Amino acid sequence: MKVGSRGKMTRLVGGRERTMTSELTEYDPPRSYAFRGIHGPIRPIGKGTVDPPADGARSRVTFELDFEGHGFGKMLVPFVRCRLGRSFPRPREPEGAAREPRLADPLGRLCGVPLDERL
Repeated sequence: MKVGSRGKMTRLVGGRERTMTSELTEYDPPRSYAFRGIHGPIRPIGKGTVDPPADGARSRVTFELDFEGHGFGKMLVPFVRCRLGRSFPRPREPEGAAREPRLADPLGRLCGVPLDERL
């Protein structure tokens, strides 16, 4: 794999199977990778990172995901972000640790659900 590599994934979206093509935009194994969708009205933009802690006991994995709208997809992106925000499980953090937002929410509220209630 290298930057510029493309892959296809078939997922169930809205009750129908859709095949999406993504392109690798960053690749630094085993630390990070990033990708972007290259077709369709709503295209994902994602990044994954793996940070080993100083003690070497386990790693922290972070995944960032957002969407970019093209054509009529520009109107649908806020609703996709809202739905996605509700579908992620809450992160397991040590007692008293501050939670970090998982989705960029420039409006602060989407679909009537405050960001902090979705996390």
